[in-house]
Amino acid sequence: MRTRSSRSRRPAAFGLCLLLGVSTAAPPTAHADWRPSLAPPLDAYRAPLDPLRIDLPADMPQGDLDYLALDLDRVDVTARVYVDGAQLVYEPPAALPIGEHRLRLVQYRPDGGVDVRGDWRFDVDESAADVTRIRLDGSASLTARYRVADDGSRDYGAVDHGSGALDAAGTAANAHGSVEGSASLLYDSAGVPVDADDFDEDGTARPGTREVELGEYVLSARSRALSSTLGHHRLPRESLVMRDFHRRGASVTLAGRERFSASGFALRAEPVVGFDRITGIDDDDDRVVGAIASGTLASTGSGDLDLTAMVLSGEGSDRTGAGIAAAAAPVDGDAASVALAAGFHDERLVLRGEVARSRFDFDSGDADDRKIEDDAYQFSITLDPWRSRLIGDRPAYWQTQLEYEQIGTFFRSVANPGAISDVRALRLSSAFSALGWSVDARLSREQDNVDDDPSIAAYQSDIASLFASFTPPRELAGDTGGRWFGQPVFLFGVDYTRQRDVSTPDIGGGLDFALDGVTRQFTFGANFVHDRWDWGFNHTFGESEDRLDRTPDSENSLTDLSLNYRFGDRLYLGTQFQRSNLREIGTGVDIDGYLAGINAYFVIVPGRLSGSTYLSWHRQRATDGSSSTRTRTLDLDLQWQARAPRTNRPGLKVFLKGQYQQVEDNRFDDIEDDPYQVFVGLTMDAPFSLQRPR
Repeated sequence: MRTRSSRSRRPAAFGLCLLLGVSTAAPPTAHADWRPSLAPPLDAYRAPLDPLRIDLPADMPQGDLDYLALDLDRVDVTARVYVDGAQLVYEPPAALPIGEHRLRLVQYRPDGGVDVRGDWRFDVDESAADVTRIRLDGSASLTARYRVADDGSRDYGAVDHGSGALDAAGTAANAHGSVEGSASLLYDSAGVPVDADDFDEDGTARPGTREVELGEYVLSARSRALSSTLGHHRLPRESLVMRDFHRRGASVTLAGRERFSASGFALRAEPVVGFDRITGIDDDDDRVVGAIASGTLASTGSGDLDLTAMVLSGEGSDRTGAGIAAAAAPVDGDAASVALAAGFHDERLVLRGEVARSRFDFDSGDADDRKIEDDAYQFSITLDPWRSRLIGDRPAYWQTQLEYEQIGTFFRSVANPGAISDVRALRLSSAFSALGWSVDARLSREQDNVDDDPSIAAYQSDIASLFASFTPPRELAGDTGGRWFGQPVFLFGVDYTRQRDVSTPDIGGGLDFALDGVTRQFTFGANFVHDRWDWGFNHTFGESEDRLDRTPDSENSLTDLSLNYRFGDRLYLGTQFQRSNLREIGTGVDIDGYLAGINAYFVIVPGRLSGSTYLSWHRQRATDGSSSTRTRTLDLDLQWQARAPRTNRPGLKVFLKGQYQQVEDNRFDDIEDDPYQVFVGLTMDAPFSLQRPR
């Protein structure tokens, strides 16, 4: 699985360590003499888009992988490298020019030195420029299920049911460009609901709903500096006016020199799947159109000055915000933003500022059709002083950010569905990782009523949180852990929130808008991992306090214990015990909950017959006798692999599944209910892969 680094500018010494998520417990063995080799091309020639594969020797120490970096033509490409078995693989994002290229694999030592592990020169053959490589990968599954028994106490629906899915991804590429795409199909014999109109009153699919529907899909094409995308995607830049906006639609991007790019887009305002609205841009009343431009205004040896501008206009019908100005559709509006980011000292210091403005009609169905204007601002300072630093021969990370944000009362954008309007916030966060420690600390103060309107109340929230974990290095854990503790991981966390009024309006009528409440939560725990078994515990305690004594204060706690053991390759057992408590301090009523469970996975005939089972017991009761419930659950799943699936050869599996539940509830005249269902069925799995030329 490819794992991309979110910090692509991190010096190459940390590239594969962060990118691959492997253990950083062992320092590099700088004196180990191992040599990789560049794998030959699949054909007699190397095409411009062929992946570059590096064979790693079997005697390479695992710890060295953390400190490798890859350069292609003197450009660090580590962020696009992934591991495939005993190979490092780099897939060029665009066609390599015809001619000679140089590839270097280097290893960074703790003392700052560099070992060159491999230095190769290779040619991209001109005869391969017009060769188009086509590849299609995916998997299909289809399940037929029949209910052979049930308790008969209720309507469980049809006795037979079918479901399935098809996921596929393909590419076609040559030196002139590439086309990539992926899509999913969903099948359900009861119908696949894709919007609110497809659901019946009981939450099931309405009769007549399509049994086969299109899920998410995306199709993109690239030719030199121009690329286009159709389907579900998000734009490469985000801002105050567009964030977390993954929608179906179309976009075109032109990438120029000096890291300049410009994009135009038309996306559907609300999420959609299915064959209807296939392009996502055919509905004038549910569409967002706009453009984005970004580029580097100045560049020095220690940092860049980057500018991003965005403008958009759209209409929608879903709830796309929260706060005083939150409203349901129909709505429409325009928005624009400009952001400037400056990096200093090799990006160890980054200053960023953004200004945005919106014009929004909160009820476009109203004949008035008046758009309200408002502004938003965001400024941040990010410090990353430990870039390229090692502590104790291991990578270290420390980043601190100070951010100020003000969102106007009526600031809204259809392309920022999660935005909270009417807020002024100052936030400080710091993340630290070194020597097995990982710490994340956050402080913030947020206040609404940014316009200081005396006719409405203003509330302030003070929030503080700290989460820390410690994983001792394996050599230390081995010395101190013994047979019981293995590789430990210790956890600790604390959260504090206070919400109170800053000002309240005096409007008479006996209305009081005063507020002063505090919530606190503490968490601690540990997990101990062995080769064949692991165990752990976690405890959380919280309390809620109303300092105005208008609502009862409360306390809550949750304790979780677990133990898992693997008996060879044939049996795995896991156990869990939970105790929860909720106490209303004013009334003295406690609500206690208990959960005990055991799950097992077992192999009866290796490669053929296997199964799993889960048995649980749950009890909840109130000390005043107002409620008392007991639930016992048994799940059983037996699987017979009649034919194992392989690439381009389907597999077949037969299963027997059942569930039994026993429920006792004294709130409804001592109701006792024992529902159960038993199913038999078949599942076909068909992975496939096609490649031309081979």
